[in-house]
This record gives sequence, structure tokens and C-alpha cells, in this order.
Amino acid sequence: MERYDRQIRIWGAKAQEVLEDAKVAIFAKNYGEPLVQEVVKNLGLANVGSIILVLKEVHDEGLTENNGFFLSISSMLMGISTDVEVTDWNTFVNKGLPVSIVVTLNLEDPKDIQYISQLRREPLISANVKNEDGIVQLIKLPEPHIIMDTHPDYLVPYLWIDRPWPELKRFYESFDMSQLAENGQLAKVPYPVILYHIVKDRPDGDTWDSNDVKQKIDEKFPNQRDYLNVIEARRFAHLALRTAENDCRQLHEMLDCVCSEMVGKTKWFDLYNHTLAILCLCLKQLLSSSSFCLPSAKDLPDMESSTDIYSRFRSIYQAKEDEDVETFSKLLRTRPESEDISDSTAREFLSSLRRLGVLSCKKYNGEYRIPDPKGPINSPIVVNLAKVSERPTACNYFHASCFIGGLVSQEIIKLITHQHVPIDDVYTYSPDQLR
Repeated sequence: MERYDRQIRIWGAKAQEVLEDAKVAIFAKNYGEPLVQEVVKNLGLANVGSIILVLKEVHDEGLTENNGFFLSISSMLMGISTDVEVTDWNTFVNKGLPVSIVVTLNLEDPKDIQYISQLRREPLISANVKNEDGIVQLIKLPEPHIIMDTHPDYLVPYLWIDRPWPELKRFYESFDMSQLAENGQLAKVPYPVILYHIVKDRPDGDTWDSNDVKQKIDEKFPNQRDYLNVIEARRFAHLALRTAENDCRQLHEMLDCVCSEMVGKTKWFDLYNHTLAILCLCLKQLLSSSSFCLPSAKDLPDMESSTDIYSRFRSIYQAKEDEDVETFSKLLRTRPESEDISDSTAREFLSSLRRLGVLSCKKYNGEYRIPDPKGPINSPIVVNLAKVSERPTACNYFHASCFIGGLVSQEIIKLITHQHVPIDDVYTYSPDQLR
């Protein structure tokens, strides 16, 4: 099993590849701060390609006095393959090195943030810890950030009951529901078949809700109400009324946002973002075709059915997905900028259509917050944990640095891999205040 198998299971092989090619610039005062060490350690464990520590105070490799977790960078990175370079602000500015993302840690002067924001065009994220309190905030996003997979907690299935393609319609129509009910064979069919036959003969102009569908199921199968697939059909009655137009509205809005940014733009800053933008352009073109359905077998839920019938049902989805992927790939190859896009990336993109997302551009507006334990916390999200430390000096509040360090590392990985939805405002951590 590969060393990074667990995280590949979370965000996929392509995202891990992007992560290993990434370069992160971390602006901080010095290496000895626990927050800096925690972030570097976390990114190293995730196998980020390289890290540039841009420090105001550059210490020697062997630190004799240190308020952090490790005495030296080498001791912290033992066994980690990430390349870490330490430099000062002036040297970094003069070199003008390209990076994937810029991070500031425990910088309290807003002028520093303004300077870095103007200096670098990359996405800028900031984190601060003061005593037991911490803040993580997205300062700047130079271009729309396309999210390959938002990983929603729950995704409402769309079963194409209202607009089945020919093969799926033939499958639905191949079942005589009355005969199946009479012969005691109804329990073998998956619930979408039941829903299709319930709503297919609905008179034009009739407006049904899920209760109407449930009532029709009870009327048509009065003696089969305890069948598990009939129970599922009643539970998911609302799926029979979902339409492609309503289900895809958010996808079309996302595509419109991305494609409008592509006008007159030959190259995006983020190369992976640029790849996703090209895929979005092709998708928008194909969605105008009524024959392009893009059902995903990945999104087909488990359901009560005989193994044979469910396998047939799933194979119809898979065959249509393969056909549409081939159609999509042919169109993609007509674009000269798509030569570096692999078929596996295109297929992954298409299988995640209902989980795509986008964050709009975000410009630095001059607002910059640092934790203020004595003042009000004006933040949309506050984490409340039990107070765990009464130590008198700020440098010893390691739990806050650990929490914020883990959080900002997570947000950096989200932005680099285009997996999960990043924080798009401010996240405040305050263990001893209830908000």
C-alpha cells in the first residue's frame, strides 16, 4: 500500500499529484513560533512538493532557545520528503519565485499583509494565534477557484425519470407492473422503475407533489406496501418529480461564472484551475445538446432489487456514461490547449458534475483581523472548546497553535487540490468564549 494511500482515498490520485507539484510560500516572523512549525509539519506530512519559509528573522539551523515544538527544521522534517527552503523577505522578493499559494502566519501589522498582497498575485490565506485565540482568513483569491469535488454531506440522487434516454426508457418499459404485482415478483424491481410507471401517465398540466406520488403508489400496489422497494419508492417519491432543468440549475450557474472569466483569457494563474476551466467550456457546449445526459453510475444509490435487475440497471447508466465521456473527449481534443489533459482527468471531471463548485474572485479590501481576547469577535463561525490551559505566557498556548495550524493546513490543501469547499471569509477559534 502506498505511503499516502489514505489521503489519495480522500481526494484522489490527481489531487495528490497536484499537491506534490505545489510550492507554498509561508511569510512569518521567525521559525521558532509553534504555529509556523505546526503548519510546516502538516504540509510536509501531506507531501506538499516544496515549502519556502520567508522569515523576517532568519536563525541558524541549530536553535538553542526555542518556544516551538522542534529545535531545528531538520529535526522536524526527519523522514519527510518535502523540500523546505529558508530565506528572508528581501531575498524572496528579489528572486520573484513562482509559488502555488502564499500564507502569512502571525503577522500582526496590516501593512505587511498589504505589501504581500500587492507583491504576489497568488491566493493569499492568513492565520494568527494570540494566547488561546486564533483566526484563519482568506485574504485574496485572484481568479475564480473551481472546486473539482465539493464532497457534500448528502447528494440528492437524480434518476432521469422525467427524461430517460432511449436505453433507460426501454428498461423501464420492459416491466409490466400489474403482472409483476399479481405474480409476487414486484419486489425484484428497483424503486425508480416503480416511480417511472407511477408518473409516466400523469396528465399534462397536472401539478403533483410527493404526497400525490405516494397516494398513487398506495392505489396501484395496495397489497405490496410492506415490500422494501415499495417502501423506498414512497420514501423517495420526490425524486420522481425532479427535472433535469431544476437539478442542473446550479451547475449551469457555475459554468456561466467560469466561462465568463475565460473570455479573452489565454492562461489562468493556477494551471490546474486552467485545466478545469477548459473542461467547463467543453461541458457548457455539450450541455446544449439534448442527447448529452451525463448520468453517473457513481451517483446511483444502492436500492432494494434482485441482483440481476439492479446490475442491468447500473450497466445502462455505465454504458451511457462511457458514451458521453467519449463524446466529451472528442470535443475536448478539438481544443489545442487540451493536449495535456488526460482521459482519466476528463472522466473524473464528468463523474463529479453534481459535486462541482466555484468560489468567486476575492480582492484584498484592506481589512485584516487578529485575535483580540478582550474585544468582540465579529466572525460568522466560532469554535467553542473547553479551556485547557492557564499558562501565563502566550508562547506556551500550544493547543491553539495546534488547532489553527491544522485548520490552515487543511485550507491550503483544499485550495491546492481543488477538493472540498475552502473557507471564503473568516474562521475564529475561541475556546473560552461562548458566542
